[in-house]
Amino acid sequence: MHVAVSFIAASACTTYDPSLLTPRRTTTTGDAAESSTTSTGAGGTGSSNATVSTVSAGGTGGTSASADSSGADSSSSGSTTSGAGGGAGENGQTATTGSGDCESGECCPEGSEKLSPGQCGCDQPDIDSDLDEIADCIDACPEDPDKSEPGECGCGVREQDTAQGAGCLSLKQGLAHRYSFGGRGTEVTDTQGGAHGRMIGTTLSGTGVATLSAGGEQYVELPSGRLSELWNATLEGWFVWGGDQTWTRLFDFGNTQEGVAGEPGTGYSFVMFTVNNADAQPYAAFSVGDSATEVSCAANDSLVPGVLHHMALSLDVDNATLTLFIDGMLSCAIALPFELSQIDDVNAWLGRSQFETDDTFSGSIDEFRIYDIALTRQQVALSFSHGPDPDFLDD
Repeated sequence: MHVAVSFIAASACTTYDPSLLTPRRTTTTGDAAESSTTSTGAGGTGSSNATVSTVSAGGTGGTSASADSSGADSSSSGSTTSGAGGGAGENGQTATTGSGDCESGECCPEGSEKLSPGQCGCDQPDIDSDLDEIADCIDACPEDPDKSEPGECGCGVREQDTAQGAGCLSLKQGLAHRYSFGGRGTEVTDTQGGAHGRMIGTTLSGTGVATLSAGGEQYVELPSGRLSELWNATLEGWFVWGGDQTWTRLFDFGNTQEGVAGEPGTGYSFVMFTVNNADAQPYAAFSVGDSATEVSCAANDSLVPGVLHHMALSLDVDNATLTLFIDGMLSCAIALPFELSQIDDVNAWLGRSQFETDDTFSGSIDEFRIYDIALTRQQVALSFSHGPDPDFLDD
């Protein structure tokens, strides 16, 4: 008699059981259904060949046996095929499940809850919280399905503008001047463009806000000419309004008919935003000196005093549009027939009007920014959602 035994194994974890040579019932447990074959044969002289194979591939396991017997009087053949899955058969063999790592002999030791190391090793489960096919153990942004590394914007924030929303890089690259009112004293630091301003009539207290009181000639003076030197622009701020005042300005960049630098009078050429016009509405205006050609638009809803609000005024010269956003939402838009270079921004004030009859601002300013681009609706929404001090602007 000649007996040949062959092993076909895709898993280095598979072991050989000599009892498989004995024709008998074979049972495989796991995900597959049970199958069995009994092969008997009787005859005179002849030859017999038996082959036993164990096959496991990429997380499926099982056994198969075949017998071929030939003789003078009779012959019989049989085979057994097991299904996918794992577990132990009657022969005591354990099938391998899991990833194909075991093909290279990298199997987890006995007692581990995993059969193969996967992405996290034998001692740590391959949890994928954001379902991006990268396990949390190696994913630097485990809650962000779009990113596995923070990049320049951080986890949870897109890098580039897409059809699904804005990315932070457009805000970072378009930011020309940023005033966050840190420190103490009278200097107001421009952390982006170096165009530092100063507190007038009051000082910074170290709280990160500029607190201004109406009636006391308290305001912020910024360097002149920073708006008129731009082509497109966006003016953005976070503030808390104290209430009561009418026509009080968050900002007003321009000059007066009287032309005395540093002094209000009769506003002539300006870009301004007031938190409360005569109709109790937030209101933005652009004038080049002729009141008949002044363009303006107002929001429908009044601002709530004592609450942190956000505003953004987008001046899109390329598309000839002035757009006002309040708390991240589009409030109003109007055609813009002018260029920014037509503004004579000798006086660049936060909290003060070019018109001497208007109230000064009462409240606090948490953040003020000037961009050299006209922010889109999606970009404004992104900026608003991350508040006055986003991590992606602190790099």
